[in-house]
Amino acid sequence: MDLNLAIDILENTKFTPEIRIQSAFHLLSNPSEKSISALKFGLFNDPNAIVRHECAYSLGEINNPQCSSILITAIENDENPFVIHEAALALGNLGIPKSRSTLEKLLLSNNPDIVDTAQISLDRLDMKISKISKKFSKNTVLDLMTKPENRIQAAFQLLESNQPEDVHLLIKALHHETNPIVKHEIIFCLGETASQSVIDHLVDQLDKDQNPFVVHETLLALATLGDVKAIPIIKKFISNLNEDIADSAKIALERINN
Repeated sequence: MDLNLAIDILENTKFTPEIRIQSAFHLLSNPSEKSISALKFGLFNDPNAIVRHECAYSLGEINNPQCSSILITAIENDENPFVIHEAALALGNLGIPKSRSTLEKLLLSNNPDIVDTAQISLDRLDMKISKISKKFSKNTVLDLMTKPENRIQAAFQLLESNQPEDVHLLIKALHHETNPIVKHEIIFCLGETASQSVIDHLVDQLDKDQNPFVVHETLLALATLGDVKAIPIIKKFISNLNEDIADSAKIALERINN
């Protein structure tokens, strides 16, 4: 996709949220001043919170300090928990020290998922600033006594290895984890494994856990795995009273059908 076309799509709501999200990912894979400016526009102006959430994610993956100011502004002005959550994680990922005070303020949130996100982001920020790359044992993902951020990093290390035994550990962690923010990251990893063995476990999660972050990530993970048998299950969430969950279901349906 041409860069200018991706920018035009992201800034035009006549395109579906899923198409706008894919344009944001294209901008992420082609980072430039124009890409950052377009992602900033999407983060500040898109009417769909899930699209704004993905713009925040993309900015956090671009290794450019100016992205931190954009994300801080989003946290200060956007009231949607999905956007605040992703912008906070993105700040932690960028590792810019000046963002600490913004993340610390989120520790005072009345939303427990935002508080958990803030602590995870602060731990991630410290890790980035220290420039120490930690290697965790595979069983860290199951250790509820260790920091949530450590369990998340262990999950991503399992995804990077992605051997059958690693997928099995991620499935075990899905059923074992008690923190919704950690669980939703485990679900993301499961969706990226391309293993059909995880689908039944994800469907089971939708029946058991109604946390919005968990439901959102599970719907998208099922879409990423691309099993059409998941379509009837995803459709059940299109009329969800939580607008962000309903939007996630619509995005997931379009993704799985393409």
